[in-house]
Amino acid sequence: MNDNVNSPAHYVGDIECIDAMIAAFGVDAVKMYARIAAFKYQWRAGKKDPLPQELGKAIWYLRFANGDDPRAHKSAGIAKTVDADMAAYEQRLEGYRAQHGVKG
Repeated sequence: MNDNVNSPAHYVGDIECIDAMIAAFGVDAVKMYARIAAFKYQWRAGKKDPLPQELGKAIWYLRFANGDDPRAHKSAGIAKTVDADMAAYEQRLEGYRAQHGVKG
């Protein structure tokens, strides 16, 4: 059975798309992408795909953006990389907010 939230067939091959994205752009860029994707799925929730599916995708991406790779049981190495980079990401984000007067 196809799992359109956790492992959509159109994103799975020899390497998962998100792993290729990390290899190409780095984990920080992919975590930012994940935050944006979560926003998109919440914005259109129930308008394209069934509501539970789109909210499930939003949750998946928010977890990934927060360093909690939902696939950790499949790829613990990627989850560790995401976790290790999260503190540095948060420090840069705080620096940006302080520099630009953004409250977060």
